[in-house]
Amino acid sequence: MKRFISFILLATLLISCDTTTGFEEEPTTISKANESLFTISERARYMEDAYTLALRDMRANDPEYLEKTEIDESLVNNYYNALLHLASDEGIKNDASCNFLTFHCADIANRAIEISADSSVTWFKQIYLNIQSEEAQELNRILSEYQLEHYYFRDVEHIYHWAVKSKGVYNLDAVAHKINDIEGLSADAWLTSSKWHGLNAESKEGLIQFTRWDGVGDCLSGCPQHAWHFSVHFDGSVDFIGEEGSPIE
Repeated sequence: MKRFISFILLATLLISCDTTTGFEEEPTTISKANESLFTISERARYMEDAYTLALRDMRANDPEYLEKTEIDESLVNNYYNALLHLASDEGIKNDASCNFLTFHCADIANRAIEISADSSVTWFKQIYLNIQSEEAQELNRILSEYQLEHYYFRDVEHIYHWAVKSKGVYNLDAVAHKINDIEGLSADAWLTSSKWHGLNAESKEGLIQFTRWDGVGDCLSGCPQHAWHFSVHFDGSVDFIGEEGSPIE
């Protein structure tokens, strides 16, 4: 009986040691940020930025990017929480070399596609005019599924150009890829950009590294950049790494 009790005691001690001596797994995502520090509109803007950064991440690193019309929500949540940690960090707020910065992308997740067709593809112009035909069924299905609505229509030298905008947030590069499979059509998604300022992000082991940059001087003739670098660790802590580039006037 004493031997049995000793065995139970030993097993209990081993379990206790396993949970208290650092065998816990390292976190694999950014810790949840305190959303209450931000207004509803601020949170919405950071969420839009997170979708843009997640889309860039997929474009750069996912070999099946053009097959995925949905943006990876785990990436979105990671970037969203990282942005909130960065924007609310007291060390950044108290550092005169960077406390004037905002942390937003100049571009947004692509929300529009331009579809083009030769004027000989008569059914294409008819669908824009809301005249339905059998040939238009597949394009109609895609327009409906991805919440794509009319933006503008142009006839340029016998080439039709129809831009449609999405009410949702999708990987429109992948949606355009589907439209390209329809005979007679070609499509490209838009992703706006800016010469004046921007925010880049790169996921690394245990952290996300952000670069916030501004165009300096005459952006119409080259626009040299000044950049600030930050790291947001998975535990939510933030480091200001430093700055570089053309001097700020």
